Amino acid sequence: MEIHDLPQTLHMKKIAHILEIFGKIIHEVSPSTPSPGRLLGLLMAAWIGSALLLWMCAATAALLLENKWIAAMDSRILESVRHFKSPAVTKFMTAVSMSGGAVFLTSCGILLGIYLFRARKIPDLIGFAFTMIGGSFLFLLLNVHIRRPRPVSEFHFVKSSGWSFPSGHAMTAVLFYGMATYLICNHVHTWSLKVLAAAMAGIIVVLIGLSRIYFQVHYLTDILAGYAFGLFWLFVCIICVEAYKALVKVH
Repeated sequence: MEIHDLPQTLHMKKIAHILEIFGKIIHEVSPSTPSPGRLLGLLMAAWIGSALLLWMCAATAALLLENKWIAAMDSRILESVRHFKSPAVTKFMTAVSMSGGAVFLTSCGILLGIYLFRARKIPDLIGFAFTMIGGSFLFLLLNVHIRRPRPVSEFHFVKSSGWSFPSGHAMTAVLFYGMATYLICNHVHTWSLKVLAAAMAGIIVVLIGLSRIYFQVHYLTDILAGYAFGLFWLFVCIICVEAYKALVKVH
């Protein structure tokens, strides 16, 4: 081995040693043998890892938005949307956009919360509430931190406020319809109904994102970021709910 290869070799050994230590930690907190301590350890590891990953994603998003190619792509997509404008499409997109709005989702969320409470599904109720409330705080943090101006919309009847990135409609739609699908899949035993529920939720979420681009209140990257951060928070909350249910079973 040549002398100049020694630093690289030592560096690789350090990385291997760190990965070995990390593997031992994961093994210790793994719920393969369920116990309260291990489940709580896994939960804490998930929270810490999620916070670090979220911080990295937000920092990366802020850098990407300064890229001229991405800005040009967003502008071209908004320009191309004008070719699809028509009274019928506008009416349809208005209804779709309302299905991802605060008034509609809050009303549906209250009804769903009442059902879960009366059905005594308290873990699901707590998980649903934590998903929506925590997701709202996460959206506000990202929105205020990145501060991307909204595009100029030709649809004056569409009310929009705040910064553009990420899309609140897209992120909230992922959280609400995603969590609703998770709850449905937990209480439905046939795969066909589970697939149908997931497909319908996916179609609604995609249409809500398209409606926000159609009304020129968001760029494409705003919508994609809303989906990404929404899915991230949704998965974190579902993992927490499942860990809590496993912890209850242990006791």
